[in-house]
Amino acid sequence: MNLVLFAALLHATALPQLVLQCRVESTGPAKSLATVTTKPDRYTVRHGEALGITLTIKAGVRGAYLPNYFAAWVDTCQAGFSVDLVTLDNVHASTDVHGCAGSILGPGPSAKELLKEYIFLRPGEERSWHTTLSDLPKSPGNYKLEAEYLSAKYRIDEVASLPEVHNLMVVGRVAAQPVPIRIR
Repeated sequence: MNLVLFAALLHATALPQLVLQCRVESTGPAKSLATVTTKPDRYTVRHGEALGITLTIKAGVRGAYLPNYFAAWVDTCQAGFSVDLVTLDNVHASTDVHGCAGSILGPGPSAKELLKEYIFLRPGEERSWHTTLSDLPKSPGNYKLEAEYLSAKYRIDEVASLPEVHNLMVVGRVAAQPVPIRIR
């Protein structure tokens, strides 16, 4: 299955519970090339308040190539950050629904030309994005933030295989550790 289509299916709004059951943790090269961290503005929120969140991706010890896009994944359906509030039983908790779809016509530019749409982060270099979750659940209780950076640009495998990339392309998803949140 096409990686872009797979990513779009994982974030489809009609299947929020299925989405969480199908989540795949990053392992192997993507995880060792970069890490993602989640930092909420606060860990306890009152019902009706919004929650600010900063997501950061940091290149590993060898550096990493990433799509040069560090905002909401849903804006491109190919690359970016994604964050969601879920129950402790992994049920989608936010009332904010979103999804995306698109089509890409080929063949397009060469892989070498597409490499211009990527950025190399030096070892330890970071990129961050701040967002706000405003549609928090009405029920008080304990929840968790699940976040990730998704790197599934069109033809990314071709770009990743270029010799000048040196196997440093982050392909797929890099998940952050879940962060506990309490709603009062």
